[in-house]
Amino acid sequence: MPDVLTLDGAAVDRYADVLAVVAAALVDDDLALARLRVSPIAGERWLGKVSLAGAQQPDGVHKRVPIKERDRAQTLVREGFRCGACGGRAVPRGVLVALSDVLPEELPYQQHYKRGEIHPVYWALAAEADHVVPSSSGGSSEPANLRTIHAFCNTQRGNALLEAHQMNTLATSADPRWDGLIGAYPQIVAVAAARGFAYSSAQYHHARMRAFGISG
Repeated sequence: MPDVLTLDGAAVDRYADVLAVVAAALVDDDLALARLRVSPIAGERWLGKVSLAGAQQPDGVHKRVPIKERDRAQTLVREGFRCGACGGRAVPRGVLVALSDVLPEELPYQQHYKRGEIHPVYWALAAEADHVVPSSSGGSSEPANLRTIHAFCNTQRGNALLEAHQMNTLATSADPRWDGLIGAYPQIVAVAAARGFAYSSAQYHHARMRAFGISG
């Protein structure tokens, strides 16, 4: 199976384009077509390392306040499922997990992102809601202080201010129609439920769909 050590400049677009057509096939309940369409990236494993781009020294000790699931979802929707660091298309991790539930061999998942066990699509596309002003510097978890960011960009960012952190390695083209594949989320989960969830559960996905205001 292909081992991926780095994410090149076209990684976000390549993975987003493939997953878009895979999701469309699953909406049509065509698993065979989904398998065919995922074949260009099937079975890849992340073996790379992600280094911190920089960090700020925190002012004193600040307790990290968890981000509520609904605030996380609303942040992603508000920003059009676009990474605030690189501008690339992003996909909520729940949607990626649902795709892995349906296609576990093609899109392997590991909840702690362990090297050698997870598909690099999670690093390239997984959307997180993170703090503009880091919590380590006193930033709150209120929606106004949250921005969408890829897992890869977020890790490289470290504790740096999001506005000051510029990523060039994953620059992508704009697509205003992009919805982070949440329109296909319920049907992907339905296919996963029919086959048996490989990594998660119906409860896991229903909680995340509720946060987006969609039913499944």
